[in-house]
Amino acid sequence: MLKCRLRSDAEPQPPIMERVYLRVTQRSANGVATRLARYALHSQRVAEWVTDPPDFLQDVLFIDVM
Repeated sequence: MLKCRLRSDAEPQPPIMERVYLRVTQRSANGVATRLARYALHSQRVAEWVTDPPDFLQDVLFIDVM
C-alpha cells in the first residue's frame, strides 16, 4: 500500500490547464515510473524532493532524456 502525506500548503486549486493529454507508452520506455513504483512498494519511508531527484532515479532520468 502506498502511503502519502499531504503538505499543509496543498490546498485544492482551480485547474490551470483546460486540457490534459494522456498517451500510453511501453513499460520499457518509461523507466522512471517503473523505478518509482518499485521504490514505493519496498520503501517504509516517506520521501519527497523539490529540486534534485533522489539518487536512485539519476540513471533512469539520464537515459530517458537521451
